[in-house]
Amino acid sequence: KQWYQRRVRAVGAAACMGARAEYLEEYYKKNAVEDDIKFKLTHGEVKMGDSVVVNLECKNQSSEVRSIKVVMTGTSITYMGKPLGQVKRMEHMLFAPENQTARCALYISPEDYVGKIRPDGALKVAVRAEVQGTGQIYTVSEQFDFNKPKITLTPNKTTIRKGQLIKMKIQLENPLKIPLKNARIRLEAARNLRPVNINCGQVKPKHKISATVSVPTRRIGKRQFVASFDSDELKDIQGECTVVIID
Repeated sequence: KQWYQRRVRAVGAAACMGARAEYLEEYYKKNAVEDDIKFKLTHGEVKMGDSVVVNLECKNQSSEVRSIKVVMTGTSITYMGKPLGQVKRMEHMLFAPENQTARCALYISPEDYVGKIRPDGALKVAVRAEVQGTGQIYTVSEQFDFNKPKITLTPNKTTIRKGQLIKMKIQLENPLKIPLKNARIRLEAARNLRPVNINCGQVKPKHKISATVSVPTRRIGKRQFVASFDSDELKDIQGECTVVIID
């Protein structure tokens, strides 16, 4: 426990100064305060376009009021965990009555993180809480990987003869509350289709993109079609489907 570690440090320091360690240790035992705040960090599923909410509960298990200083910080990181910059920071001073629970939360809106989180990156939330008077410290960090939307790729036929055209319907909804600028879709199929690029321009908030592409069938076999979406605000969105081409 942290109170035991503090005792060891205090006794060690006192011994270095020439004091009788056994007397100091006995004094610390009588006057030490155990860690009596139970911390709990909770959060829900994180979807791209939704707010990130991280809740902290501080349960006071003592018979006295406790004051708790809490700092919660959200940081953009790479897939390797390297910090890129602060997204949002919050400070709270909580007061937990005896045998009751104090709560606080960090709210990170899409406006806070859009443009700051890389397509292959994540959001890291670090929490530090210090109980005033007892010196109890709680630290924890959580990494949030955003669940991104997927492109829906729907062929008019899942089995088709070589040489015929497939009508491929591509759909995607903008999950953000802001427009997507310079939106574009790329459709590919290895050994069957040269990349097709579709310029979507600006996509309105919560608006659904829908496009249909006529695709030639050149080679028989099971072929995988892959569509990818990119914009200034939202990147690296993909979807796929399989079509069987027969002779």
